[in-house]
Amino acid sequence: MEYVDRQWKERIFSEVAGTNMTKSGKFFADLRDQLGIPYLDDYGQRRLLHSIRHSVCSAAMAGWVKNNLHLQQTVGHEKSGGITKRYLHTFPLSTVSCVVDGLCWV
Repeated sequence: MEYVDRQWKERIFSEVAGTNMTKSGKFFADLRDQLGIPYLDDYGQRRLLHSIRHSVCSAAMAGWVKNNLHLQQTVGHEKSGGITKRYLHTFPLSTVSCVVDGLCWV
């Protein structure tokens, strides 16, 4: 929470957003290849950095997340969707932290 309080930009992890996302994706792909992890998973889905977002959303909606709007804000899609969402303010981190706190992939 201290890290978040120190941030002055709109996104918590703005340093890996935008143009840096391409670099992060390349790093992830190179690491996947170095570890010998196949490009496609058992369902024929590509293993890309962006795929982690899909996995988080799927797991969260199938399990612990009860509020779709909290999940959308966590993955950066809070502005998409219906007209009502346009008028919503950003939820406090303490409200949406349950999305991240619920992740446990061991």
